[in-house]
Amino acid sequence: MLLPLPPEPDPVMMRLLDAGGVMRKSRFTEEQIIAILAESDTGAQTSELCRRHGISANTFYRWRRKYGGMGVSRHAGSSSWRTRTGG
Repeated sequence: MLLPLPPEPDPVMMRLLDAGGVMRKSRFTEEQIIAILAESDTGAQTSELCRRHGISANTFYRWRRKYGGMGVSRHAGSSSWRTRTGG
């Protein structure tokens, strides 16, 4: 019995992978991340937040380092600025 040949790789994807890969899209928007961090500011335990939202403690602390001290309204303006300027 002959086995079927594997499908041909997509040339576009192969070029992307050769050029350094493709970044995975985040499951959470910036506003959702800031809301999770705000829950922490109200006194919720980090371990409970991580369990409830399905994230690791490492991810939580990385978000806190990146987005810490930003309100949703303050940060929303910076993302639109980034879109307009391409940065």
